[in-house]
Amino acid sequence: FRAGTPMPEWWFFRDDDTYFRADRLMDLVSGIDPMKERAIVGHRNERPFHTEGHRCWEIDPPAAWFGGTGLLLSAALVEALATKHAEQWLRLQEKQIRLGCPQYDHHIGTAVSWVSDVRDHVHLREFSRWGCVEHGKITGINETTVSYHMERVREAIGDKAALARVSERFSAF
Repeated sequence: FRAGTPMPEWWFFRDDDTYFRADRLMDLVSGIDPMKERAIVGHRNERPFHTEGHRCWEIDPPAAWFGGTGLLLSAALVEALATKHAEQWLRLQEKQIRLGCPQYDHHIGTAVSWVSDVRDHVHLREFSRWGCVEHGKITGINETTVSYHMERVREAIGDKAALARVSERFSAF
């Protein structure tokens, strides 16, 4: 940023078992100006969820965002978080780690609530899905992003050709 390197337009957070189609992802958000609009796109629960008996965020955040199937944040939102709320974010993370809830993505709703004028693009429901294995077949392969527990997929299918079809349709890095 300070070295003159241009800021990415979008920041994509996802688990290591999440595959995505970059072309579909960019088509999905083509109507959003990421340099001006503070936007978040991704999957969320409509109500809080719990991890190992701990409530994993501050009091009643606006949404229970999580990064399993991916979260896409606009440059404008990331800049606001980084320049105005970095210390607050680090303090929240430290507190949550001490409480036994270290998953950063469980606290996204709280952090995003600190920024004004954030547009929640939850209506883009086709953004992310959980894939699964049913009767030896992989579901979710035509989605924009899909998260699999790949070890379970490997165990259930044992079919290298099926895994290759997933890998050729999605990118994971």
